Amino acid sequence: MTTAVAAITRVLAVTDTGRPTVSVIVCAYTEKRWPLLVEAVASLERQTVVPFEVFLVSDHNEVLLQRMREAFPQHRVLANSYGPGLIGGRNTGFEAATGGVIAFLDDDAEAPSNWIETLLRHFDDPGTAGAGSAARPVWELGSRPVWFPEALDWTVGCSHSGMPKQATAVRNIIGCSMFFRREAIEAVGGFSENFSRRGTETIGCDDTDICIRIGQAFPTMKVIYDPSISVTQFVTEERSSVSYVFKRCVGEGKSKASIRKAHGSSTLGTEASYLGSTVLRSVARDLAIPGRGYFGRVARAAVLCGGVGAAGVAFVRASALQIVRNRKQPA
Repeated sequence: MTTAVAAITRVLAVTDTGRPTVSVIVCAYTEKRWPLLVEAVASLERQTVVPFEVFLVSDHNEVLLQRMREAFPQHRVLANSYGPGLIGGRNTGFEAATGGVIAFLDDDAEAPSNWIETLLRHFDDPGTAGAGSAARPVWELGSRPVWFPEALDWTVGCSHSGMPKQATAVRNIIGCSMFFRREAIEAVGGFSENFSRRGTETIGCDDTDICIRIGQAFPTMKVIYDPSISVTQFVTEERSSVSYVFKRCVGEGKSKASIRKAHGSSTLGTEASYLGSTVLRSVARDLAIPGRGYFGRVARAAVLCGGVGAAGVAFVRASALQIVRNRKQPA
């Protein structure tokens, strides 16, 4: 084991089983999602492995902060001590946490009772720097819209149809359900403000960025995606619209241009695989055989192609603007 790997596998706190303790961080920004936040916290209190500590972080919302303090006196409630946005909240929680593993759960997600138990097992391997679960949508509409392709479930923060079907090392895990060794986050300086997302903004990629930086800092270690367990992600009626999906795709294109600028084109292999495999297979499957439900399948294929196309155009445009700005900067 190299010196770097030996250092990162040191834990600051362990349970009586020898496994690291877990600090869970939940960030929130609006009272409109209060019922979902309550469910998210309740799901943490039902865990078969009790979290060492739970932090609830309010993103520059004093009313929400006070309401959380009154409703959850059993947990640590903090105000975002950085600039507005999810990154500031996550860094605030991380800096206060003392667990050996730091977990992140979205305020509109709900974890199954074995969430911590299952993902924590991956850290028995000293070569694991992070682990995350799958995420499946729960639709406010009651069911998935007929036109909504599973290949675009990433637009609502969930696992898409092309993701691995068994636990495997990946470039990055899904932001709503992430576990990292605290030393891994410390080593890369926390989450980057360059990828901060505020409120309902559709740009981000903070989860992708931190996983890439951890992988670059510790190339012999891995981040594991485990689809044997899944959190549920609530999808509002607003996000169940074609307009939102296209808006989200444009935001993703811009975000991936920032990832390319920060880390190089070689870090976008996951996107290339998605285009060359998941998208093509999904479209071919939907259009292959006319018959019952064919209209819905055509609609799914059209939305998928349109969304991916919008992301591609946004990526190219953002990349071109970056080149122009760089050329205008004085040498």
